[in-house]
Amino acid sequence: MTGRQDQSIASTLAFGLLGAGLVYFGRRANPGILATVATTAGYGLVTKAVSAAVFAALAPSGS
Repeated sequence: MTGRQDQSIASTLAFGLLGAGLVYFGRRANPGILATVATTAGYGLVTKAVSAAVFAALAPSGS
């Protein structure tokens, strides 16, 4: 693996974990605008991480 692939995996994992944490916070917090924004942002980050992982898995290899 190249450095770029390692960085991509690390950032994808970080986005996924951050998104999951925001969703967890948003679902556990009292209903309100902050919980709604946290949940929405969390789902967006999780979606980004999943789509990046799928794109990476389906991309042709460079070697």
